[in-house]
Amino acid sequence: MSKTDPSRSLLIGFALALGVVVSVGERAVFAASLGREIDLSEIDVLTMNMVLVAIPFLALALRSSKRLAPWAFALAATVGLRWWWLAKGIAYQRGPDGSGVDMFGALLMLLSPFAITAVALVIDRIVQRRSKGS
Repeated sequence: MSKTDPSRSLLIGFALALGVVVSVGERAVFAASLGREIDLSEIDVLTMNMVLVAIPFLALALRSSKRLAPWAFALAATVGLRWWWLAKGIAYQRGPDGSGVDMFGALLMLLSPFAITAVALVIDRIVQRRSKGS
């Protein structure tokens, strides 16, 4: 596809929207689970989370990939990991044991967008090659 493909801009917008929806949705579920109001006051942290969530989708968008498999993998992996981390945070808030933040989990969450991106791009390449071979 051409780098001037107009759908590329739409894909980039979609990728950024996924970052916003997942990050704000995560905050909403956290707040609802604990009977609190949604806290969006730490805009820098929220923005960083949005960008991290969006990384795999932005990579696919920049390739102008419209293939479903890599997008579906990236979404499932991202939501699955974010849900796991969210569940840990909710459980800790409900019964704090004084242990603090799971540093391995935090590192995993920080690096996971890059691993998800790599796998999604490999899936995209495989699907692209198979579709050209048919």
